[in-house]
Amino acid sequence: LANATSNELLIKVLYAPKLPRVASQRAIAGSSVGINCTADANPVAKLTLLKSNSTLSEASQPTLLHSVPSATRNLTGVYSCLASNSIGSARRDFSLTVLYPPAVQAPSSVTVREGASLQVGCNVEAEPPPPFTVNWRHPGSGRLLGNSSQLLITAAARTDAGEWTCEAQNLMSPSDGREPRNGRGSATVQVTVQYPPGMPVVAFTAGT
Repeated sequence: LANATSNELLIKVLYAPKLPRVASQRAIAGSSVGINCTADANPVAKLTLLKSNSTLSEASQPTLLHSVPSATRNLTGVYSCLASNSIGSARRDFSLTVLYPPAVQAPSSVTVREGASLQVGCNVEAEPPPPFTVNWRHPGSGRLLGNSSQLLITAAARTDAGEWTCEAQNLMSPSDGREPRNGRGSATVQVTVQYPPGMPVVAFTAGT
């Protein structure tokens, strides 16, 4: 026993990447976005961030961090985090949604005859999409009609002439814990109401 020797045996277990950990996000347009993807593997996996099968960034370490200083609408979509090593690979899809305030479009002007029906629509694009608040405001009279993207007046009166503004509002709630924001947008329509001439007014001036 005095001459006995002992040897230590080190066993390394190699395994393919486990499913990457990455979360879907909502971010307000113009704000910074950070995409964090991690994967457990041995040997360490190569991490690849993809959108529409196009590579955005890569990292040969346990964590990939992809930063965007100012989010724009075209970043909205489905992304993938791919982890791969010599044993195998794993992939997880996630979404990034860029929130933005309403973009409102409406005809610049509309003409209608007195007594006829007036119908004007405004098109609203926003993220999050409907339901959101849409109102029509007539600053000249202080009238407020809503909640609809369609302005409908069954019998147009002369007092309906002037500027009508389509106003839209949504609530943008990011997923990173930042305060929600109200988004607003508007478009103005100039309404002209045509009407026939009134009775002529004749004035007589006495001669001197």
